[in-house]
Amino acid sequence: MRNDSVMAFLHNAARKYCIDRADELAEIHKQSDTVEEKQEQGAGISLFVAILLEVERAVPKDFDSEDEAREYLLMAGKKAQVLGYHTEGSGDDRRVVSVAYNWTETERMALESARADYITYVTDLSLEKAASVERVPYRHVLTGAKRFRVAWKLEERWGVSPREHYWYPLVNVEIPSDADVLALQELWFYKEVGADRMQSILLARGITRIWELQESIISPEYELDPRLCSFWGNETYWSSPELDWLVYVSHESSITFAGTWLVDAIKKCWPNWQRRIYADYDYEPPPR
Repeated sequence: MRNDSVMAFLHNAARKYCIDRADELAEIHKQSDTVEEKQEQGAGISLFVAILLEVERAVPKDFDSEDEAREYLLMAGKKAQVLGYHTEGSGDDRRVVSVAYNWTETERMALESARADYITYVTDLSLEKAASVERVPYRHVLTGAKRFRVAWKLEERWGVSPREHYWYPLVNVEIPSDADVLALQELWFYKEVGADRMQSILLARGITRIWELQESIISPEYELDPRLCSFWGNETYWSSPELDWLVYVSHESSITFAGTWLVDAIKKCWPNWQRRIYADYDYEPPPR
């Protein structure tokens, strides 16, 4: 008989380990004095982030047994690579090309040390220990097929096409007649409202899963818990299966809120929103 909790415990523990180790190395990195130390910690951080990405390509329900889950998690550690990327071509012919970094010997050693630490952790991880690990908010890398379905739904509802063009207010779009739209100054949003307040608005609405799509074909796109949303990006969109709201952040420092209930909530929590109406990118930013 399947025991879904077993797979969930293992998957969660692997994610938490990568997150905690990356955070730990980031704190050490801040205190390091030498270039070599910073290179070593930076490489380790990069590897744990790469492993986390591989782990989050799957969800616990993808596994039929403990052995299958553990095998996948181990393979995620073995196959994860830290690569640079760029795009070539345009339109439908645009493609992603990976580029290997020219690591120093110190960095290579740090990468393999981080990999070995992860593999040892997963190999030795007991079910009892995995069950005791603090739960991490949900995040899953969208597959190409799932991303296509989500993009199609957003285009049908909101006229959004992240890979092809901008959205309101950078271009005129047809807003659904049953929804309001409000474009404000992105930098002031972070200063006067912030991601935490935005997360609270969505959670209070009962939203537990959010889609995050963007223009880039290089960066991963996610289905995730609102608590993991930063609402930062360039040509990035957030919505959910309800399709009754949308947030759009442009490369021209605008942030757009769509959906009557969301627009009303933003106005309520941002008393001086009228001073932050977006006209163009050349507005006075908040003081540093």
